[in-house]
Amino acid sequence: MVQIDRQQKCCVLHDGSMLPYDYLIVGAGLQDDALHALRIRSWGVEHVTDGYRRVNGAMSAADPSIRDLLVEGGTLVKSLIWNPLSYAVVYGRSLHAYCVVQGLLLRKVPAKKIILVLPPRLQDASRQLPVDAFYEGDEVEKKIHHILDNMGLKVFQGYRLLGIQQCNRERLKSLIFEDHNYREPVAGEVAQGTEKDSKEPRTPREGTSQTPNGTMEDFGSSPAGLPQKILACRICITADSVN
Repeated sequence: MVQIDRQQKCCVLHDGSMLPYDYLIVGAGLQDDALHALRIRSWGVEHVTDGYRRVNGAMSAADPSIRDLLVEGGTLVKSLIWNPLSYAVVYGRSLHAYCVVQGLLLRKVPAKKIILVLPPRLQDASRQLPVDAFYEGDEVEKKIHHILDNMGLKVFQGYRLLGIQQCNRERLKSLIFEDHNYREPVAGEVAQGTEKDSKEPRTPREGTSQTPNGTMEDFGSSPAGLPQKILACRICITADSVN
C-alpha cells in the first residue's frame, strides 16, 4: 500500500491497483521514516505524492520492489560488485537493516563495499517505541559488529541522516549526516586530535566533486551546531522508523 484514498475508501497498491474497504486497520509493523522525513519516496515506488521526489539509488527496506531492484545479477548489484567507486550504505538500527546487510552479502556484494550506519538511539521512548534490534551494550550486537569488522564491512554509529546529494545524472552521489558522537571539550581540556583536526578543512575543497569512497568526510556544521559528515555512495537502503 502506497496511498490511502479516503474519499473513495480505497487503498492504492504499488502496482496502481485499488483495493476498496469498509473499515481500514493499519498494522503494518515497522514504518521506515528515514527517506519520508526528507520528502523522498523509495526508488521502487511508482506513485509519488505531491511535494515528494524519487532519487535513483535511494530506497527503503519496506519498498515492495526492493527484491527486483537488487536482484542477483541485476544492474545495481553488478555495479556494487565490479565498480570500485560504487558503495552501498545501509541506514538503521532495526533488525531489517541487518537483514539488508545479509541480503547484499548473499548476492555476492563484497563486504568492503557495504557500509552500515547506525543512527543515534531514541532517547525519549514515551511517544514512540524504539525499533532497535539490540539494547545498548548488548553482547550479541558487539559480536555481530565484531564479525562484520573482521569481514571488512564498516560500521559507523551515532550518525543521523540529514540529506541526499545527486550527481549531474540525477543519481545518488552522497549522503549528509549529523555527527552525534561529537562532544565539546570542557574548560581547560584539549580534545584529542585537535591539532590535527584544525589543519583539516571543515567543508569540501574547491574543485572536488565527491568525497573518498567509504569514508566520512567533514562537511561543515548542521543547523543544530553539530558537525556534519558526507559519505559518498551509489546505493542507500534505509530501515529505521526514526530520523
